[in-house]
Amino acid sequence: MSNTITYKPLFDLNILHHYFLDTGATLFANTTTPEVFSGHNVKNYLHLSPSLATEKLLKENKVLFKTTTSGASCLVATKSNTDLIPKRDLKNVILDFLIYVKDPLFGNYTEHSGGVNDVYYFANHSNNANTSLNNLSKLNNLNDTFTPTNSYKVAAGTTQYKELMASLSPDEQRGLFGVVSVKLETLLSSDKVPTAPTELKIVFKNRKTIWVYVDKEGTEKGRSILHPFVKRGRFNVIKTGTTTTVLNYRMGTPSDQMMFPEGQPIETRIYI
Repeated sequence: MSNTITYKPLFDLNILHHYFLDTGATLFANTTTPEVFSGHNVKNYLHLSPSLATEKLLKENKVLFKTTTSGASCLVATKSNTDLIPKRDLKNVILDFLIYVKDPLFGNYTEHSGGVNDVYYFANHSNNANTSLNNLSKLNNLNDTFTPTNSYKVAAGTTQYKELMASLSPDEQRGLFGVVSVKLETLLSSDKVPTAPTELKIVFKNRKTIWVYVDKEGTEKGRSILHPFVKRGRFNVIKTGTTTTVLNYRMGTPSDQMMFPEGQPIETRIYI
């Protein structure tokens, strides 16, 4: 057997966002890998990095982490095609990766209800800070249904939130949007790296708002039904209260003024 050490992919984390990947009214399939979407680059709107504790684990266990345009990948050192390096027990190793928002408009085009200090916790294991949260989805599970991002929310001030923050430094906590927690045991096959990496995913839904069209005098000229923001393509803007009347105005964008009427859907004001 060769003593050459090579690094083999263990898992890929794909972050998918309907705002960037939908084309007009045509939704992309949640089970589709992001490589098919030209120009999609997660690095443009999110920053992903290992926690300080995880950086130490990566070095100790000969695991490489690298960001990609679709999220991130982890690779494990091996002596052969599938064997792990001896004397390393990866079963109980849990890697935590921190998500920070880079795009100031992210909250406008992303459907989520997190407060200023709330965080989102995505995990592929149950022994985490919040055992009631859904597990991180697998992209290669064709029967997987979309789970709303809010199902992964950990509210500030809760016991689960305090436990999660206790593992992070003050600098890591500042501006934190979410944590991806991956237990390596669930990805290994009889202490060996599988022949193909596990595809993990996080899916963000694009925000829907009512588009209100206002002229330069401030007079409302029409309003639409709830429509989602999309980066690519276009669709007919349907007037509220009907499925047949089209408003001949431009689509709303995340940079337009947004209003938050109490107890009512969010409105986007578009000046024409």
